[in-house]
Amino acid sequence: MTGTTASSSCSGGFRAATRNERFWMAMAGLESTSIAGRFIVCGHVGTCNNSVVKLLKYVELKSGFSDNGPAWIGFVRPSKSGRTLYFNGRGLVKLKGQRRASSGGNYVDVETRESFWISGVKRNGQDRHWAGSGKILIEAAAVHEYLREIGTEALDPSRCEIADSIVETDIERLSQLANSGLGW
Repeated sequence: MTGTTASSSCSGGFRAATRNERFWMAMAGLESTSIAGRFIVCGHVGTCNNSVVKLLKYVELKSGFSDNGPAWIGFVRPSKSGRTLYFNGRGLVKLKGQRRASSGGNYVDVETRESFWISGVKRNGQDRHWAGSGKILIEAAAVHEYLREIGTEALDPSRCEIADSIVETDIERLSQLANSGLGW
């Protein structure tokens, strides 16, 4: 197991994907026989918080910024239902229908109500909206997978930089907030 695709706090190794993980691979358009780094599956059970699927995504803050808000490329963790994604200390709930029109985003933070745009990474490396600007921060643990995904060997320093500031998300707390009615 390499340090570029899994948390350094984990030393459990890889295992076969579960039924739920195969579901997420199908949702992302991957073959069920190919985990290939896009989905990280830890060998730990019980107390290890890495025993979940991680998806490589582009995440951009839309609230107050239009198309030039802070943006990241990194691993997000989906909830069991898939309606919530967890990233950088936030629980981001999928917006549907009319709610999307006013916010400019497709997800909203359950605590702050800030709007986010989340999508898969683009193979051409042009993840920002054509009218947007600013560097994209790439999670240090996701650099190797991102480079593999876009088919290059080095990051373009004019478009992105490596970030070590991605914080761990308290999924249990955010899940309780979202399910209590106080969240989204």
